[in-house]
Amino acid sequence: MILYFFTVRGYIKYISTTNSCKMINSIVSSTVADMKKSAAPFATPLPISQILTAKKETIERISFTPNLFMLFPSKFRFVEMFGDAVANPKKWPVKKLKDLSVQINSGNTPKGGSENYVKEGIAFFRSQNVWKNRLEMEDIAYIDAKTHANMKRSSLKHGDILMTKTGRINTENSSLGRAALYLGEDDMANVNGHVYFIRLKPGVSNMFVLRILVSPEYVDLIRGVCVGGIDKRQLNKEHIEDFPIICPPTDMVNEYVKFVCQVDKSKLLSLIKLLEQLITYLYNVFIIYRQDKGEEVERHE
Repeated sequence: MILYFFTVRGYIKYISTTNSCKMINSIVSSTVADMKKSAAPFATPLPISQILTAKKETIERISFTPNLFMLFPSKFRFVEMFGDAVANPKKWPVKKLKDLSVQINSGNTPKGGSENYVKEGIAFFRSQNVWKNRLEMEDIAYIDAKTHANMKRSSLKHGDILMTKTGRINTENSSLGRAALYLGEDDMANVNGHVYFIRLKPGVSNMFVLRILVSPEYVDLIRGVCVGGIDKRQLNKEHIEDFPIICPPTDMVNEYVKFVCQVDKSKLLSLIKLLEQLITYLYNVFIIYRQDKGEEVERHE
């Protein structure tokens, strides 16, 4: 039913399962594409893209609004509180990442490679799934329980930090050294040989350490220590173990983490409000189009 896509709860559920909300700035175009698919059962397909083009001013206003989400106030708050995490102008105590961690290791690529992948099973993260501060699930692979058991050394725990081991550095979205949090259940995911997992000691904030690892200053540090060719490089385990991590007082770290959580909650509420406005607009355009065709359309709240 096409009306399923025009209910806020239904559409939010839909985009969460398809991961089409991963790039907020493309939400308008992805929504249009989904509407085209949903309209397929009708005898006359809905040329919604043409209607949206005619409403250019409105769409530009809607599509511009999500750019506000790209400001990331947590970054500015971090610099305000702690300064440059590498240069350390505030002279915080510094420890090596290995001294803050229980385990730092990469996974393995099972013998036979992709032949081991199954349609459902244990999530298997590869470098293309690990982006800066987010895990991309659209292209996730799965392995069966037996393969997972044979790779139990790299079985993930909730809160592990994942970091890409290899990649190109001379690109805008460099694939080397990208890091994100794994927030799934214990032992329900694994990583291949191109991804490290960093398991911190109890009491060490993974959100704080992650913010350091994805900072612009750390991008430069990673480029300086990685090894390899002109473009394709690699981070060795020793590089990651020796990463310098500033260690401000715990109460300051907790204050920062609390701020980040509040910002994330605010972003989510704003995104939901934006989706409500966008869906209402698209639904009204749909109604107007059907009425212009001389068809009776039942309105739904």
